[in-house]
Amino acid sequence: MKNETYRIELRCKTGDVNNYYTFLVPFTDGVSPYIYLTYNSTTSCAVSSSNGGSSWSVDYGRDAPFRLWIPVAPGKITDLTASSSDNEGEVKLSWTAPGDDGYTGTAQQYQVKYATFPIITESDWNNLNTYLYTGSLPTPLPAGTTQQVVLTGLPKGINNGWYYFNIRARDDNPADTPFYLCASPPSNNAIAQVREIQPIVITSLVATSITALPLPQGASVQLNWTAPGDDYTEGTADKYTIKYSTWIYEQNQYVYRTVSYMWLDGLTNATIVADGDDLSTQVNLPFEFNFYGINYSSMYICSNGFISFTDASSAYSNTDIPNSEVPNSLIAALWDDLNPSASGSGKIYYKKSEGKVIITYNGVYRYGTTQPQYFQIVLYEDGTIRINYNQLTQETTTSATVGVENQTGNIGKRYRYDTSGEPLYNNLSIEFFNGIDIKNAT
Repeated sequence: MKNETYRIELRCKTGDVNNYYTFLVPFTDGVSPYIYLTYNSTTSCAVSSSNGGSSWSVDYGRDAPFRLWIPVAPGKITDLTASSSDNEGEVKLSWTAPGDDGYTGTAQQYQVKYATFPIITESDWNNLNTYLYTGSLPTPLPAGTTQQVVLTGLPKGINNGWYYFNIRARDDNPADTPFYLCASPPSNNAIAQVREIQPIVITSLVATSITALPLPQGASVQLNWTAPGDDYTEGTADKYTIKYSTWIYEQNQYVYRTVSYMWLDGLTNATIVADGDDLSTQVNLPFEFNFYGINYSSMYICSNGFISFTDASSAYSNTDIPNSEVPNSLIAALWDDLNPSASGSGKIYYKKSEGKVIITYNGVYRYGTTQPQYFQIVLYEDGTIRINYNQLTQETTTSATVGVENQTGNIGKRYRYDTSGEPLYNNLSIEFFNGIDIKNAT
């Protein structure tokens, strides 16, 4: 509660006569003001506040001192974090519980709001464009306890799904007490993206010529495929886009596209791997992963920002893609000279999750520097490859290789090589998959 002065009204009644007394009471953060009055047996008293129009706490009796108490609100939550969930429309929040009186005791309830702008002041909290989360929230635990909740049903079509989240605790004062008088101040802002799950890549497309090739103007081709869902394989997609070109698509050719950015939790229940300079660690996969037409049950994770299904290479000098030199069978997320063994550097984590594996380079230093790189490779059981970039330094974005390459190094798809190709930047997600590159198609 801020340092303020409150107008307190004391109403005393003697017989049928009402007498009103007004006090201006200073309130200092964490200190409750007390008013003591003595009155005779023919006088009864009640107390109200001009701020909220109702009593806060009254302790009185005839021929006894009267005391007015203004409650101490819960302490401000300062460590709120938000992380995107694997599920559509969900965000996970975590924080340390305050008390009902500052940072002692147990608060009564929580309120969570979110907006496309930071929620800092009371005015921000009450803004019409700030949304109150109406789903279930946990009951507050004793002060100092870590609490979590997964928010569900969040809208994903606004601001590309990015929101600022804020939480406040309320203490155990009467329900008619104004919220701002008995609630903690708005917490620190935590930002996360509400995931929108895209339809699965269509891999069953078959074209049947109704009129013999070459097709004249107005000739017909019948297309057949298995419908995807709007959420990967679930639900119903909104619409289709069909394009065609004059060149032939070959099987096991990868293309890429940028997709909605989504940073996954790759640390919880994960294993540290490749924990050294120029080091490669072999790990087993929980499913067979098809890469350029070959199924693999294991892979090598290299400290220098790439994985290979066949080569235990720890090459730190990146090359363009494709290239017949090792490493081949390559997925390069940020192939550069990195050093997770440097003092202060982050580590590399390998996590098995339902339907996917996640390799997270969590703040790994570029060799000879203290520049942390945050990125991850996600392999999905259906063969899709996703690379997420959370935070990169400028030097690395112009000296690294990003792309995929087959077993012999004669076929590949490059996203970037040093300063050539597509741009790398923070909060970027790229997806590689088997398909037709339709960017230049009709």
